[in-house]
Amino acid sequence: MRSPQELVETLYLDNWPRRRRLLYLALAWIAGNAEYLLILGAGPLQAQAFMTLLGAGIALLFAYIFGAVWDDNNKRASLPPSPPNGPGPC
Repeated sequence: MRSPQELVETLYLDNWPRRRRLLYLALAWIAGNAEYLLILGAGPLQAQAFMTLLGAGIALLFAYIFGAVWDDNNKRASLPPSPPNGPGPC
């Protein structure tokens, strides 16, 4: 049986800082391109590209949040059940 410290490390010490860094880089790239399109001028093609970048940014955020929840739930499912904290049945 694993120690409580190993269980905590299984849950929390992960590659999430790397994932967040990649998310921030991707969002910065999307924001930079969107800003360039706004500065470039308004035209039908620029408006369509801006909306596409906006949709990509939103999809990226939702995928990140969904992936984090999914990953954490999978980790919790692999942990052994914890003993009850309260008093037993009378």
